[in-house]
Amino acid sequence: MLIKGASLRGLAGVGRMSENGLASTENEEALHLLEHNHERREEESTAKLKEQPMARRVGLLETSRQYQMYRLHWLENIIKQES
Repeated sequence: MLIKGASLRGLAGVGRMSENGLASTENEEALHLLEHNHERREEESTAKLKEQPMARRVGLLETSRQYQMYRLHWLENIIKQES
């Protein structure tokens, strides 16, 4: 897990040389992919968090509608019993 503001690039200096002594671009590419995936996941998480209040409102509206129907049927039954 990354700390907000932390960068994987800081880790790029570690192990830059491969076993044969040449600079490894694979490590750089891997770090870039990790950063990209982390940013994408962060954006997805933010989008999901923004969707949650809307989903709650929709759920509350449905619950309210069901309650109104229940009250209507309840009142209709009371009226029928009094007749």
